[in-house]
Amino acid sequence: MIKIEKAVTPSPAQMLAIVNGARNSYDSWDKSDSHIITDPEKGTSAFTLGSADRNLLSRLSNAPTGDERKHLRMMEVIVDVTAPMFWWSEADTYKVGTVANSCSKMHSLAKRDLNLSDFSIDHLYGDYNLSIFKDYITQINTMRKKYVDNPEDKDSWRIMLEMLPVSFNQKRTLSLNYEVLKNMYNARKNHKLQEWRDFCAWIETLPYSYLITSSQIW
Repeated sequence: MIKIEKAVTPSPAQMLAIVNGARNSYDSWDKSDSHIITDPEKGTSAFTLGSADRNLLSRLSNAPTGDERKHLRMMEVIVDVTAPMFWWSEADTYKVGTVANSCSKMHSLAKRDLNLSDFSIDHLYGDYNLSIFKDYITQINTMRKKYVDNPEDKDSWRIMLEMLPVSFNQKRTLSLNYEVLKNMYNARKNHKLQEWRDFCAWIETLPYSYLITSSQIW
């Protein structure tokens, strides 16, 4: 299971600045054909990427070296992701260009008993397997109660952490950029974990996602 929500992508003003920056190396600002359309009555604005700028960004995005893809590193995304710890252990590979603010396991584990909805157990089929897992969670909750009743009981707290399955779901607010997302997409789009395939499908819904997903020059 993976839940992706509340994505924040670059504003119109940020996109215009990113396009202008991409033209710095070529002194070609006069060739830019992107603009911002504002609606004073609604108080809204929208960015329109022109065909010439789209051509430039697409070529740079598919360049063989990162030196040409600086504009992707300027296109930042902030998003809430809830996923099992076994997925986070792989996502943590992408350290450069990312920041994560996670829900604390200390607070999450101590505030209430755990239940099945706290875990990604989509493939834990059969009443027997579920029964074993429920018994295991009951043991963790027993340790939780001992710790809550006596916060000085550090052993009970440690046992909770050591017993916590990797299927435990954790929510993190991620700050990434399109360069990082491009690396993730290329490496994980056909991954055997459904969570990665779902994450890559979400990437495809982002504005200008072709800068991430395409290997073709427009």
